[in-house]
This record gives sequence, C-alpha cells and structure tokens, in this order.
Amino acid sequence: MKHWKKGLLIAAGAAWINAQWGTGQAHAQFSDVTGHWAEMSIGAAVAANYVDGYPDGSFKPENEISRAEFVKLVASALHVQGAGIANSSSWYDGYVSGLKLEGVVRDSDFSDSNWDKAISRVEMARMAARASLAELRDPEVALDDATAMYYATRSGLIQGLHKGELALDGLTTRAQSVTVLERIMKARAGEKLPVDKYAAGRAEVALTGTNFESAYGKRTALKLPAEYSLTSDVKMTIKEAWFFDSSEKDSPVWELIEGGKRSDRKGLEDSYYFAYKAEYDMGSKARDYSVRVLDYFDMIGWAHVFTTGEDQILRLETGIKEGWIIFALSKSKSDPSKQKYNLQYSGYEINNKNHYLFADQD
Repeated sequence: MKHWKKGLLIAAGAAWINAQWGTGQAHAQFSDVTGHWAEMSIGAAVAANYVDGYPDGSFKPENEISRAEFVKLVASALHVQGAGIANSSSWYDGYVSGLKLEGVVRDSDFSDSNWDKAISRVEMARMAARASLAELRDPEVALDDATAMYYATRSGLIQGLHKGELALDGLTTRAQSVTVLERIMKARAGEKLPVDKYAAGRAEVALTGTNFESAYGKRTALKLPAEYSLTSDVKMTIKEAWFFDSSEKDSPVWELIEGGKRSDRKGLEDSYYFAYKAEYDMGSKARDYSVRVLDYFDMIGWAHVFTTGEDQILRLETGIKEGWIIFALSKSKSDPSKQKYNLQYSGYEINNKNHYLFADQD
C-alpha cells in the first residue's frame, strides 16, 4: 500500500511538470492572466484540475487566498479525499479532514479556527513543508514557525521577498499559492528546487542564531544566544552571527559594512565577513570606566571593521543596548592554504577563551 501511494505521489508530481507544456488553452480562457508572471503555473494547475477560475472568466491572480482555498488546492493536487463529515456545513471540511489524516495539517497550526481567513506565508510554509517532506508528517515532529520556515526555504518551497525577507505574517495571492503548489509537486517528484540563499539564511538565523549552513555549508557549533561577562558589571549576549561575502550586495547584513574601515587599513572589497549582533547589559548604575569591547572579544587572524562605534560602552551608559561587531578576512590568492585554515577554523576569543564557530572543528 505504501509503495502504491509513493508511486501515485511521484506520478502526480510528474503530471504537474508535464502539464506545463500544454497549457495554452487552459490559461487563455482567463481574461486576466495573459502576460502575468505566473501564467504558466496557473495554466498547469488548471490543466491538472487543481484550481478553478471565477464565473466571470477571470482568475484574479492577485487576490488573497484563504486557508480553506489553499487546503483545497493542496488536497486536490495530492489526490487526498477527506472522510465524510456528518452534518458539515462548510465546503472545505472534507479537504481539511483529509489533510489532517495525511499529517499535512494539524489543529495547532492556526491561531484560530477561521478557515476563511487569508493564509499567511508561514502557515503556507508549514503546510508546504509537511506536504513535501515525509519526516515532518510524523506526529512526534513539532513544527513551530521558525522550524517551518527553515525547512520550507532550504528546500526551495518558499522564496524570500526583498533581500530574503521572510514576512511570516504576510499574505499570499492566488498566483503565489499556485507557484508554491508547483514547487510542492516538483519536490515530491524528486526534483531539486532552486533555493533563495538569503531567505534560507534568514530562516536559519531565526532558528539557530547563525546562517553558517546556508552561507558556508557548515553547521554551527554555537548555541545562541550566548551570554558572557566582559567585566564584573557589563554583560554581552551574542544573539546572532552572520557569515557573508563582500560581493553579496543582496545579503541581509551587507549594509553593515558600508562606510566602515578595517583595523588593518585594507579595503572592504574582496573579503569575507563575520557579523555578530550583540546585546549589552550595562546595569542600572553608571561606572567610573568605559569598556572597549574589542579588549575582551576578538577573532584571531581577522581584522576588525569599525562602523558606528557600537563596540564602545561609555562609563555613564546604563541599561540595555544592541550593536554589531564585524570582522573581515581578505580573500587571498598568494596564500590560499592560510586563508582556508582561517575560514575553516574560525572562532572568537572572549576573556582569553576560544569558541569555535563550526561543528566540525576539533
């Protein structure tokens, strides 16, 4: 039975892919999709009978899609039929019931039971991730917002907005939902989807505190947030750690280095960067001394990037404040082995104690 179901799912995915090549008549019937960016995806979905238009001959691709409508879309594509529900007054109850039986939808997925409410990006991401990845349908596997977006972005099911913005509470249009469904079906058919590395990086940071795996292919060894005492009355908590390349202008944190100056007086281009988002607890009483964070926190072999003086804690400052500490490493052609070592064995030193960044370091 399981083998039959797996074959059906792969066949369904292949049917979607094949449908894209003969959708001219399918999307020509709508008055408002010609030239639309999702025209082909809409046509494929219509040809496969996964989605319908409106009686007036339109598809309304930019209209928001409700939770119920997306549930029907996914259930139809996966050939899931819900168990009969006695005395049901809602057209979508069977689809909801069917996806619950499949493990794609759970009661805890939504903050309320209003199925007519517009579906959010994170709600769609959670459903897409479960529909595509069998291990996530295990009842024992929890899928909170951060975890759902992590799996959805790293699998290519969900793309980011500007510079990878996730917009968890953002709403989704009918056109976007059809595109997500197309990705679900391709993933189930075994196709590898293109990944928005900046969206995946943001999702990874939200889940783990770092973007190391998305940006560099290495798992983090850090457990963030991590709190350290700089002095007896000043604490620093590292909340996030980002790795990026100076050429990545669309990186969510690239703007941090604009206007900065390196401690070794080298240029900002052709470099790798680590950027740490830190929170400083300066206590409730003023001190009789200032704190230069770099006297306590450093990356050996990396140059510090001076930006806006966020690495200084003045003696009269109290309370909580946040800032970024940034380090740079020039891309080296003359000594690639040393550069590779400095990258692979990167770490920071705080109060004379080393902390490696990557999980595969000894």
